[in-house]
Amino acid sequence: MTPHIIVIGAGYAGIMAANRLCLSDDAAGPRVTLINPKDHFIERIRLHSYAASTLKSVSHPLATLLHPQVDLLVDSVESIEPEARRVTLAGGESLSYDVLIYAAGSAEGAAPPEALQISTLAGAEETRRRLKEHTSGPVHIVGGGHTGLELVGEIASEHPQIEIHLHCAGAIAPSVSERARAAILRRLKRLKVIVHTHQPVPMRDHDARRALLGDGLLIWCAGFSTPSLAMTSGLPHDTRRRLQVTPELQVPGFPNIFGAGDAIAIDHPGYAYLRMGCASALPLGAHVADNVQRYLEQRPLEPYRGGYIVQNIALGPKNALVQFVHPDDRPRSIHMGGLAGGIFKESICRMTLRSLSNEARHPGTFSWSQHAELGPQADDEPAA
Repeated sequence: MTPHIIVIGAGYAGIMAANRLCLSDDAAGPRVTLINPKDHFIERIRLHSYAASTLKSVSHPLATLLHPQVDLLVDSVESIEPEARRVTLAGGESLSYDVLIYAAGSAEGAAPPEALQISTLAGAEETRRRLKEHTSGPVHIVGGGHTGLELVGEIASEHPQIEIHLHCAGAIAPSVSERARAAILRRLKRLKVIVHTHQPVPMRDHDARRALLGDGLLIWCAGFSTPSLAMTSGLPHDTRRRLQVTPELQVPGFPNIFGAGDAIAIDHPGYAYLRMGCASALPLGAHVADNVQRYLEQRPLEPYRGGYIVQNIALGPKNALVQFVHPDDRPRSIHMGGLAGGIFKESICRMTLRSLSNEARHPGTFSWSQHAELGPQADDEPAA
């Protein structure tokens, strides 16, 4: 009987996994159903550009990125019944599966009620509209990580008449080297961005927040959240509601459920280096597809050992900071900036989308940086 594989979520990990599962061109291959609330894919790594009006569109029809054998079902998964091997959709339909891949992604984090966010297309569209209408007063951006910095760079370049404040609870860009951080600060100074480091902005206390910031537009770029689907379905999860999986990306106690992308947490200390984003989601999606194929063929599963090469932070159109990193994401002493960094960053963004379409045309061709020293080691203590 042909196995039915359901993939939840058409983000970077979900699309990669669904396409890679279509390695077989004959009827012996699995039936793959990809479930997503929309029929289009959003380039989330470009949402800051769209929000600042330096990019016209970040949306792509899913049909252009999927292998012909992938069945796209436009709906939302309301619940997973792991014992019954069934998912229930918002439209009321129930679907049975032989294998489930949980790639539900991430979404907006907690923020004050008056704050804008850009982690979704709807949020970026609202921010874009509000910035175009903004005629007086400053813009306050909270969050000194990649999202906040990239948005600051785009807005300062596209809207030089706006007074922009960047607020960080600690140092900006905490994941890069000191020299790279200094280069970012020099770039922000040239863009006339007013930087407030080590100045937490209270999220829940409106009066304290108003006293600190005063008037102006508030954009919150201080973290993401993950769906509660794994938690409400009774699956193992961590305190951030992420699905807990083994180093093989398999759910403990449910061998036919796997996970990949932002919505999972690998329950092993060897994976503390993993970060959210497409640099993790693409190889995780590919690896989970490979392990599902091994599972169906009753072969041993392999632990994920993907590593990193760079961190990219756009600082305005045609400008970026590229931090070279060790496989475990620790910064190296080398970085690149300015126009060269911008060209490199743009090539990575284009390659990301191209990786999905290439995998749709030629499943199994995506490759990634793998390192034996990452993840579980042979001398690790066995699980209790």
